[in-house]
Amino acid sequence: MKKLILLLIAFMASIEIIHAGVQGALPGAFSVSATKKVYFSQGNLLYNESTKIWLFAAHQYSTSDFERFGWGTGNNPTQTTGSYYLYSTFTDWGVNKISNGQNTANLWRTLSKEEWQYLLQTRNKANILYGQGKVNDVQGLIILPDNWSTPSGMSFTAAPNNYTTNVYTISQWSTMEAAGAVFLPARGRRNVGVYSVGTSGYYWTTTKYNSQFCYCFEFSQTFVGFDDWDNYYGMSVRLVLDANKNTYTIKFANYNGSLLQTLEVPSGATPTYTGSTPTRPSTAEYAYTF
Repeated sequence: MKKLILLLIAFMASIEIIHAGVQGALPGAFSVSATKKVYFSQGNLLYNESTKIWLFAAHQYSTSDFERFGWGTGNNPTQTTGSYYLYSTFTDWGVNKISNGQNTANLWRTLSKEEWQYLLQTRNKANILYGQGKVNDVQGLIILPDNWSTPSGMSFTAAPNNYTTNVYTISQWSTMEAAGAVFLPARGRRNVGVYSVGTSGYYWTTTKYNSQFCYCFEFSQTFVGFDDWDNYYGMSVRLVLDANKNTYTIKFANYNGSLLQTLEVPSGATPTYTGSTPTRPSTAEYAYTF
């Protein structure tokens, strides 16, 4: 009579420090200082008030009414009151677990004004690595990684001062994104109402101007730069992952050493196997189930 053996999936952990491959992180690396690089998140930050869940938009060109936040409201995302003193302390949105961003607290962060400036004005070839454009009929700003090489069949014009020169279908953008390109949709700003949707983008930085005004990175079809706005205005947020944030490659292997699944997991996170159920042939004495 065969013995039935219940087996947990055994795994061999092959560990190496990597920087890309974290859930929700795009592949391109961007210099934001002379010594620091970052990876951008897959889309703008969202907050689902009914479920209390933070998440990234499914795509870089995705749009939502749940993506505008007062300055530094990582601890109170639904705060929209116009009292500037309620926004005096900055809490980064990246302190939270982002459900489709590895679901690990303190993994993501917001760029400072100085880091945005370095990215757009100081890094090598900065002036030819960004430009306005349109993706899936959504207008916004395209920013290219440090090691950019335009994919075969694609084209890009730096700083065209219009949204009609760099135009991409979903399929074309998939090619650009795989090469590291970032797209920031022009989602406007919120005050009493919502303004400039589709024509201007406003993205918070971590940097204060004074007790009432804070800096945001701002763009339109003819402008790319910075301005200070009331801290209670609702602006977009795009988080980044530091390239020196240690993550680990975890490889799950079957009984015979064949690879079942590979995961990239940030330091401190618990790997969870989500691959297909493994199998092992029965023997004359044993049958296996997983």
